[in-house]
Amino acid sequence: MKNLKNPSLLHEIEHEGLGEGQGHWSYDDYVSEVASIESRIFYVAGVAEGFVLYRDVGGEVEIMNLAVRRKGEGHGRALLEGFLATLFGPLSGSTHTVFLEVAAGNTAARALYEKLGFEKTGLRKSYYRNGDDAVTYARPRKKVSDDDHNV
Repeated sequence: MKNLKNPSLLHEIEHEGLGEGQGHWSYDDYVSEVASIESRIFYVAGVAEGFVLYRDVGGEVEIMNLAVRRKGEGHGRALLEGFLATLFGPLSGSTHTVFLEVAAGNTAARALYEKLGFEKTGLRKSYYRNGDDAVTYARPRKKVSDDDHNV
């Protein structure tokens, strides 16, 4: 298994999935984020097909970046479902809300986030370096009964 704390590998995965030059993160962005003591990386054990780079502070998780090598094969959905199950599952800690932002034009990602319970919370105009807007989302922990163990 490759070390996913490696900025080069994270940059490679993002750019394979989006196409060279299409990612919002530079190599230097990954170097800086990985160096942060608050940063964490979630991935499917033994597989470097994608990752969730996130920060977890005081019960609030912010997804900084989510990327997969190949789009349209269900890897992103599986990755995000596994991530949410880890955060909100019966053995999880104190996470109560997950936040993220996504390019307004990324309709496939937005549809996935909404299907998985994320709610639109705002719009950041010209947020990205290329001038694209970002839509912000939040996903609270769902209250579950004894009969319902869904996250």
